[in-house]
Amino acid sequence: MKRLNTHAIMRALLRYFAVFISCILGADASPDGATGCRGGGPAVGGAHLDDSKEIRAALFPLAGLTLSLGGMILDPLSANIATFPTAEDLEIVVTSSQFPIRGILIRAARTDSVDATGSLSPGPLLQNAVVCEAPVVGITHFNRTNKVSVNGTLRFDEPTNVLLEVTVVLLNNAEASIFAWDSWAVSFVQTTAIQGCDMGPAVVLDQDD
Repeated sequence: MKRLNTHAIMRALLRYFAVFISCILGADASPDGATGCRGGGPAVGGAHLDDSKEIRAALFPLAGLTLSLGGMILDPLSANIATFPTAEDLEIVVTSSQFPIRGILIRAARTDSVDATGSLSPGPLLQNAVVCEAPVVGITHFNRTNKVSVNGTLRFDEPTNVLLEVTVVLLNNAEASIFAWDSWAVSFVQTTAIQGCDMGPAVVLDQDD
């Protein structure tokens, strides 16, 4: 009989709870970039949570969204922490297969609360999220044009554990508000390669016939 992964179940329940709480509290966003950088749930508020319209909040897998880092698609439901090398520029990509991306906030924070400023850089369709203050760093949209995919670069030069949180606005009009959020724990470790080792002259052992 297959054992239940209680850790993964608890992580999933906590994410659903965070989405529910965000629908009550929220954090403002605007057409030219996020205006709030609160973690722990979707960074949406204001018109996104208007009682007069249909509101749909989902986690990434249910919304047809994926997050990849360094070419690896990260599974938000996995209990395993993905590991990446330090001192490398890793492309971080958010892709949508169902709805166009209208707005987004990619948020990164070290779990040891050390300042992460400078670790996250925007790609051509994003800008630095000035609302994210140290020790947190973020990148966000600068217009409401439809996007299938957006990207940036993530880099840490020393070993650390990082929490990534991404909010995506897929639709917000007079009738409906659709947005998604999820989080991923990742780890950066130092990799050491042996290069240019001088082992001295080769030794040849005589062998009897």
